[in-house]
Amino acid sequence: MVLFDLLTERYGQPIVSAVQSMGATSQSKFDALCSLAYNSGTGSITGTNTLTQAIRANPNDESTIRPIWESFKITSGGVQLPGLVARRKEECNMYFGQTFENRPIALLNSSGNIIGNITENNGDGWLPTITC
Repeated sequence: MVLFDLLTERYGQPIVSAVQSMGATSQSKFDALCSLAYNSGTGSITGTNTLTQAIRANPNDESTIRPIWESFKITSGGVQLPGLVARRKEECNMYFGQTFENRPIALLNSSGNIIGNITENNGDGWLPTITC
């Protein structure tokens, strides 16, 4: 229960608030921004940077957002990482509702073994209502 509360309070609620404040209200936009936050830090979504500014200006402006997103945090030590380049492209595709790879979210037991998959909402994302 403590972990759930911490995830909701320190991760879920700030991310939901940030996504909604940017005007990105569809499930695909939420999922893409959650992926970005998970993989590059919550500050990527909750803070002010070129990507969040572009989304706030017009959350549907693909010609402005895509080049910023696809080059957002794709290096380590000054070296471009192909895996991050591919991830940013997939996140963009997800954000703009295009074709993207869809994988089930696995449930793990205490030994780390997969015991099933998330089934809520057909395993298609999580867009909670904030109750603060």
